[in-house]
Amino acid sequence: MGGELSEPSFRSLWQASAVRRSEPSRFTLLVVDDFDDARLLYAMFFEELGFNVIEASDGQEALAKVAEQRPDLVVMDVAMPRMDGISATSALKGDVETSRIPIVVLTGNVHGAALDRARASGANAVLTKPCTPLELGKTVIDLLSATA
Repeated sequence: MGGELSEPSFRSLWQASAVRRSEPSRFTLLVVDDFDDARLLYAMFFEELGFNVIEASDGQEALAKVAEQRPDLVVMDVAMPRMDGISATSALKGDVETSRIPIVVLTGNVHGAALDRARASGANAVLTKPCTPLELGKTVIDLLSATA
């Protein structure tokens, strides 16, 4: 992961971003994934950039964390037990209290119908796994910059 952070294109993006200039520590991200290693990897990446990170392992836990802590952005996996990411995203976007929180949906399913479902849930961005830290970081920075 350290090699990705030093990549010149990411460094340029990060240095120029409104998020970086406004102190990333004021932003809290919720990372939702049932796969512990993936969740830890995303959390470590965003913590390295200076963000506050909270974690959830499924959609139900994500809804509870959003209600408790009101993160500035959610990174949401699709395939999870109890409540999947599509249902959780739809619930968050359908609630007036949480509808403005940007959500990046991550899915390993590259089929058109699955991607359409993710977009229809209200996701602000949909990325297919595996995605690079640069791609995920750029998407998060762009969404946060639009709200900063």
